[in-house]
Amino acid sequence: MESKSALLKLDLAHKLALGAFAILILAYLVAMPRPYAETFEFHWSEPLFLLFLVALLVRSWRVATSRNARTFYGFLALGFGVWLSMHVLTFMTPEAYADADSLVNDVLFLAFFAMLAAIVELRFDQRTDKQWIIKHVSAALGGFLLVFAVFGYFAIIPAVVADAPYETLLPLHAALDAYLGVRFLTASLQADQPRWRALYAMLGSAFLLIVVADGLVLAFRAGVFEYAPGNLLNLAWYLWYPVAYVATAIDPLGAEKRLDETGGGEEYPNTNGLLLFGFAVPLIHVGGYSLGVLGLASRPLRDLFVACWLVVIAASILLLHRFIYSRLALLEQRRVTAETKADRFETQLKRELRIRSLGRLSSGLAHDFGNTMTALQMHAVAAERRAGEGEPATREFEGVRRSVEYAKNMVGQLKLFGAAEERIDTQPVSLVPEIEHTLHLVRPSLPDDVRLTFEDRDSPQVQALPSMVHQVVTNFVYNAIDAVGHRGRIAVTAEAADVSDRCGSCGDELSGRFAIIKVVDSGAGVSEDMKETIFEPLVTTKPVGLGSGLGLSSVHGIMHKLGGHVGLSNSAGGGACFIAYFPLGVPDGP
Repeated sequence: MESKSALLKLDLAHKLALGAFAILILAYLVAMPRPYAETFEFHWSEPLFLLFLVALLVRSWRVATSRNARTFYGFLALGFGVWLSMHVLTFMTPEAYADADSLVNDVLFLAFFAMLAAIVELRFDQRTDKQWIIKHVSAALGGFLLVFAVFGYFAIIPAVVADAPYETLLPLHAALDAYLGVRFLTASLQADQPRWRALYAMLGSAFLLIVVADGLVLAFRAGVFEYAPGNLLNLAWYLWYPVAYVATAIDPLGAEKRLDETGGGEEYPNTNGLLLFGFAVPLIHVGGYSLGVLGLASRPLRDLFVACWLVVIAASILLLHRFIYSRLALLEQRRVTAETKADRFETQLKRELRIRSLGRLSSGLAHDFGNTMTALQMHAVAAERRAGEGEPATREFEGVRRSVEYAKNMVGQLKLFGAAEERIDTQPVSLVPEIEHTLHLVRPSLPDDVRLTFEDRDSPQVQALPSMVHQVVTNFVYNAIDAVGHRGRIAVTAEAADVSDRCGSCGDELSGRFAIIKVVDSGAGVSEDMKETIFEPLVTTKPVGLGSGLGLSSVHGIMHKLGGHVGLSNSAGGGACFIAYFPLGVPDGP
């Protein structure tokens, strides 16, 4: 969970904007004469403060750490930039065309409201699913059409019917500001991440404060309050700016997931938002005339508008469905292509790993069998010389026997590794007695300052053969003895536990309940590079002549023949922890 202090990071740009805002407002309240205060209110305050906001939004767009946040801030900057452009055009419009200002302004406000309505419906905080655009594009299109319908139905058509100069309807703006405020607050309640919740909440609060400003203007026009420039009451016009400035200091997270991490989308696309917004205007139309709220003079044109509106909605839904299903087909094609490539790459990787392992195996075998053949040759020559001299060659023949025994043992261990995929008939074996018997045989060979302990946690029973359990424990323990040297600790534990891990030799995912043998030593541990290959044959960390590199590979072969797995990690004390995962045995009868 993120800390509250981490949600906001007010840097120099935000501090400068907030400081400039505070200085200007303070000067407006205290220092400006009435004419300057009126000029500030009606001509300079809004474009200046909007310029601050757009600059902060552009900056947030540039420095955001996730693509979702950059896209969201980019759309917000574009939307508020449209609002700011209204003032730029007003400054550039000649006085002869001043009567058209209201219409031009409302066209820009229409674009502003439509963009913001689409942005809040797109829900960039949920852009972690490959079906994101399919789930939200209909609602975004619905929000855009709703704003268009409201402006057309309540502002444009009445002006055309009355054949009068166009006038901006402030209640219409207040209603849309309230709509955006509620939608942002709703998105805040639905968002999963704290930063997105905070960002949506602050934007929703800013729009509701804009509604307060709209209400204050309507109150002045109705004579509820007496207008006076520089009055504290007029601060309600400006309260939303610092809230919006602070909102731009939030850097919401939400990087997109990889294709193999995304879940499936909805079976059917979500068009509820489009349908709801699309039929809102016809329902208002019917309700307005039935209640006598709407005038009969504009009824023919309004009826034509509603009919055209229904056609627009029907066409929009048709295009939306075509877009959605084409998108679904594209995503499915990408998924199949990605899975095919992944399978091909996995096959190539396995082939390369096999070739690398075979290369290492052949090189090691050549070296070890070469040494064995050299020893056999030397013993044979010595035995031949002694036989020619009439002397017994007992020691030489003993050397021949040991060399042959070493080669035979090496071949046996290699067969275990190579036959890892084969299964054998096993039986339920009590693990603890076999471990205790093995450790009893090992203890006499321990150095004096090496301490070997065994802990039985719940006496698990496994599917195995006693000889195999003995060989696994023996190899692990002797490997630990070599790691600790003449002084150290070796701890052996046996338990049954739920496992969620990955095999240290084959890399398969492990999930379920296993009987586990752990052998932990206080040695130097195993390097990360060595972990990848330590269970392969002829790989050893011991000095030349002290190990064949077949002990752990034989454990690999035994465990995989049993249907089990192996694991390796470095313990908290710095040593190595070798693990054997045995399949649990099934008790015989009651």
